[in-house]
Amino acid sequence: MDRIAEMAMDWLCRRADDWLAGKLGNEAASPEVELFLRYEDDECGRCLCVTMPHAVGDGNQAWVRLNSSRGVAVNAISNFADENGEFRLGRPFLGDECLMYLPFSALSYPRAGEYTLSVAVIRDGNSLGRYTWKIPLPSPRPWDKVDYAAPLIELGMIVVRAEGSAVPEKIRQLKELFIREFELTTTEVIAFRDAMKRSRGGDVRSLAKRVWFRFFVLTANDLLGLLAKIAKSDGAVTAAELSIIRESALAFEVAESAWPSIAKELGLALDDPWETLGVSHDASLSDIKAAYRRKISECHPDRFGQVPKEFQALATQLTVTLQSAYERLKARCEAS
Repeated sequence: MDRIAEMAMDWLCRRADDWLAGKLGNEAASPEVELFLRYEDDECGRCLCVTMPHAVGDGNQAWVRLNSSRGVAVNAISNFADENGEFRLGRPFLGDECLMYLPFSALSYPRAGEYTLSVAVIRDGNSLGRYTWKIPLPSPRPWDKVDYAAPLIELGMIVVRAEGSAVPEKIRQLKELFIREFELTTTEVIAFRDAMKRSRGGDVRSLAKRVWFRFFVLTANDLLGLLAKIAKSDGAVTAAELSIIRESALAFEVAESAWPSIAKELGLALDDPWETLGVSHDASLSDIKAAYRRKISECHPDRFGQVPKEFQALATQLTVTLQSAYERLKARCEAS
């Protein structure tokens, strides 16, 4: 089944290339529907919004290429290129809009100036038109993987600091994930650590939306899985962490009705160590120890020797939960 889907997507990509290259006729001369483009730049690239009015966008695909004023195709690094090394970007429409991200440093072009953006709109294997706009590109810059990943680093650090201070286990998990998943070189690891130190957080939805634009080759579950691994790295997930990941999911265009099943799939069971021990978030280490001793004495399995086995098992599980909550809060107090 996966192979069939892959073959179908390859065919669709080739058809998109043909339309963009004009090999299947001049659809741009008489497109079936109007198409509008607006864009906004950030520090690393350009957020494109292609709009089809009158509620006709849903189910369509937009495929984008760039050409110089002389018609020469703009090349790109492999993640953003076709088999010929030429820049190509494709995204589905949601409602009337298709949102894409044009990463300047991933492109290979000679100089700043005006370039031609070509968009082929496809539905069920049929072209709805080929459209072109003249857009400016800034001076070329070298590809910077860490700079490109900055919004995702910021989002990860929000999870790391969800309870007010950075948790060592979460910092280690964030580093390991990025080094492994993004194959960072030694130089890039140094730049990544600097980016972590510079992170200042921000609005979760806005950051997550920027992540969604930039990492369009990943699924929502891929990105949420990364955040979930960070959240769970110290043993459990708190309400604050769960809220951050849920907000990110909505920004990643996950339907609110689908969130509970995704949270379950990612193992995001809520566990608040402060609530477990019955202490406030600003409790001192001595308060935490006192609460732990009181709670553990109430449910220790030794007190339930004469009760049915299921009650003994429940007491044992509660003891493990209390011990985990105590160790987590103790580590936080000792680290601060």
